Amino acid sequence: MFLGVQNNDLELVQYYIRVGVDINYQHPEFMTSPLIESIRCCHPEMTTMLLRNGASPTLNEGESNKSPLTIAREVKNVGAIEILNQFLEVGKGNTPTTAQDHLVKKDTLIFRLIKKVFSRR
Repeated sequence: MFLGVQNNDLELVQYYIRVGVDINYQHPEFMTSPLIESIRCCHPEMTTMLLRNGASPTLNEGESNKSPLTIAREVKNVGAIEILNQFLEVGKGNTPTTAQDHLVKKDTLIFRLIKKVFSRR
């Protein structure tokens, strides 16, 4: 998905979303998310598509711990700032603020299932 975002390949990224790739996954080599990479690459259509499909506008980058909005400001991506502000207004209920918070929230069910399996032994 990451390369698709960098190349602004909307079709490829939409395919990855359809098959269930985690849209908020932080690439282990770059420690950033598809949304933040789309902002850095100045791909407004990609940024909008990712947000419409569940990318978190409040998920901070793993490497720098900066928010998507902070990164958009740093790279002077005015279009991304406008897009993010629209999504932040609509989704004020978003709570994850760091990659770690997102992973803990997302994996809670998985941890309970693992605990249940091991408690049977």
